[in-house]
This record gives sequence, C-alpha cells and structure tokens, in this order.
Amino acid sequence: HLQELPQRMMGAVYEAIRAILPLRGMALAYYNEHREGLEVTCQGEAEEANVIAWMERCYKEERRMEEGPQLLFPLLLKQGEASRCIGVLYLLTERESDRPTHLLLLQLITDYWSVVLYHTLMKISGKYRDIESAHDETQRASWEESKLHVQNLVLDNCLSTIKHETIYYPNKIKLL
Repeated sequence: HLQELPQRMMGAVYEAIRAILPLRGMALAYYNEHREGLEVTCQGEAEEANVIAWMERCYKEERRMEEGPQLLFPLLLKQGEASRCIGVLYLLTERESDRPTHLLLLQLITDYWSVVLYHTLMKISGKYRDIESAHDETQRASWEESKLHVQNLVLDNCLSTIKHETIYYPNKIKLL
C-alpha cells in the first residue's frame, strides 16, 4: 500500500547506510503536496517528536545541518539550473569521528535518493490519488444510476396506475 512505501524504502536505505557509517537511527521527511506538509517516517532510535523541528528547519533553509551526532541532509531535486527541496534525510550517528570521511558519499546518496523519492513517492502518489478519484467517481456514478433506476420504477408504477384508473373508471361510468 502507498502509506507503507516510505517505511519500506527507508528500511532498505537505513541498512545500506549502516554498512558504511554506524547509525543509531534515521528519519525521512518528504513534502506531501496533497496534505501540504512534511510526512515523517523514523527508523532505529530516531524519535519523530525530537527530529521534526530540525527537519522542518533543514527543509526551509535547504542546507545540510550538523549538531553532535545528528546529520540532516536536504533532499534537493535539481531541475535544470533550479532546485527545490522535496524532503530531508536525518541521520543519528554513533560516532562523530567517522563522519568527515563519509560526508561526500552521504551527499551522493542523498542526491540519488532525492530523485528516487521524487519519482517513487511523489509521482506515483499523484497517480494513485488520480486512480482513487476515478474509482470514487465510478462508485458515485453507479450509485446515481441505481437511484435513477428506482426512480424510473416508481414513475413507471405511477403511470401504470394512472393509465389503469383513466381506462377503468370511465368504462364503469358508461355502463351505469
């Protein structure tokens, strides 16, 4: 299902990054255009409540941030000469001493992940919402068709009654 996709994606990336840099936790925030806000998914020791403010700041400022064992990377999508931030990757590292040698690799990973995230979550979720809307419209049309069918049955019954009454009673009056 679409809501599980960010968690599954993050689980795979979490394990891949842990292979090169010891991590205690990770979080992903991506901008949900439908809800007009950041959606956050956490893994490991990263607690959602503690990192949301940091992630929102990183998202707004569109720059890498570091504080103690915490690293935040804006997920920038480059479109021609312009770029836009589509989310934030938060890493909670075990040791700060390992970090400088891995920053370039982590930056490359986040650049790649920005593209994957955009095409997987944002493009597909838009198409998924379109499919859901079409399904809802189909259900609505089916309901209206059923309602119209019942109305036609009632109208047909009324017309039959009127026809019967207009034929039966005048004939009765003539007979008297």
